[in-house]
Amino acid sequence: MSVGEYIKSAVYGGLDGIITTFSIALSGFGSDTKTGAIVSIGVSSLIADGLSMAIADYLATKSDEEYMLAEKARELQEIEDDLPA
Repeated sequence: MSVGEYIKSAVYGGLDGIITTFSIALSGFGSDTKTGAIVSIGVSSLIADGLSMAIADYLATKSDEEYMLAEKARELQEIEDDLPA
């Protein structure tokens, strides 16, 4: 995988983590929860959600790449097998 793929996964995970954390923080403010608790929950949520989404995106991209390479090898083998001897 290229560096761009790693950056894509990090950005994708970060954006998902930020959106989820924003929702959690708003619900905490709406329920009059102490600020320290909201910040603590928000930071842990940001880290967990961001890592989760980034890892999932990385694995999906890696699996897709491996599948495409296997399909290419299979197709090349079929072409080779179909050529007249």
